[in-house]
Amino acid sequence: MAQAMAAGVPVVTSNVSSLPEITGGAALLVDLRSVADLGAAIERVLLSSTLREELGRRGGARVREYRWEVCARETLRFFESLVGRTR
Repeated sequence: MAQAMAAGVPVVTSNVSSLPEITGGAALLVDLRSVADLGAAIERVLLSSTLREELGRRGGARVREYRWEVCARETLRFFESLVGRTR
């Protein structure tokens, strides 16, 4: 999923587990137990170039938040906050 988002591919994924948090509004979320919901979401993406472009743009922006440099900086900031230091 993250690879698709990084490539600018629109994503349809599950609305449970950590996926809504990971996608952060950059994907269509559906109940994957519902064939109708899944089909409707895929149809929306296929029929709307505007939606495809928007999800692709949002996905690309979202995955940049998960780069190693960003994760390392946030981890350092977290540990510094534990010991009372800030940069």
